[in-house]
Amino acid sequence: MSDFLPQTHITGLDVVAGGSTVTGSESDNYLLIPLTSIPELEEDECDEATGDIRCIAFAFSELLYQVYQAMATADRPTKWRSTRSPGTPDADGKRTAYYTNTFCVEDTETEVEDES
Repeated sequence: MSDFLPQTHITGLDVVAGGSTVTGSESDNYLLIPLTSIPELEEDECDEATGDIRCIAFAFSELLYQVYQAMATADRPTKWRSTRSPGTPDADGKRTAYYTNTFCVEDTETEVEDES
């Protein structure tokens, strides 16, 4: 995963970020992704008081799309597909962007199927 998300760390119970340590319970693990690894996302958009969840959702959608596109076609997972359609500008110059992530799952499961 670090090939596509530089500085990303899957950590255990204790996470050190920005000089602070977050300690989880026995069942907690953390995925730490620096904001600099997420395109289109600014620190103020993640602010607890003034942030905008739409900006975070958009940035993660773009991140997933870019990670998928960065993979060599032959190396892409067969049970995950990520697409983006930028939309067409309307009369006001605004557009609606569409992101689609498709995953193969078992009929009654919420887990992604194995690649095999």
